[in-house]
Amino acid sequence: MRIAEFVILIPGLYLILFLRSLLSRELDSGQSFMLITVILSFVGWPGSARLIRGLVHSIKREDFVVNARLESIPPLVIIFRHIIPQMSSILIVSVTLGIPGFILGETVLSYLGLGIVDPAVSWGSLLNREISTLANLRNFPWFLYPGLFLLLATLAFNFIGDLLRDLLDPYHRERPSPRKRKETS
Repeated sequence: MRIAEFVILIPGLYLILFLRSLLSRELDSGQSFMLITVILSFVGWPGSARLIRGLVHSIKREDFVVNARLESIPPLVIIFRHIIPQMSSILIVSVTLGIPGFILGETVLSYLGLGIVDPAVSWGSLLNREISTLANLRNFPWFLYPGLFLLLATLAFNFIGDLLRDLLDPYHRERPSPRKRKETS
């Protein structure tokens, strides 16, 4: 956790720009994409790690976990039966919010010229190429379509995360009331 706290101390965008500027510009688009993914993952994991650690520490102090330990239930069973189901909704939301963050990070790097370069296509390089001047934008407003699709993709991941949380979280799933069960029988 000390390493995570150290990485969190450095502003993320500056760390991403610094790490990317150290590496070669003669990479093809596939290598560049993998490198950007590794850099964004390096910068993004400490926040999720702190969140998960805090959740585990709070859940392991709950009465049902303490009772399970007193009943000599093995630690792996406690983890998979009690702790992970309690964290599932937050884990799902954290992952599905992280993916749009990576997409936006790659877009920013490509827009600045540090990401995927031409002839490969990226939303950032499309925005950089098309919106070079305001006159271009005034004359050709459809140049904003890459930005619109970027917005739609990030919103789609957020909605998918909410849907998965609602479907997969066993503690927040809506169950039919006994009255509704009798009516349907």
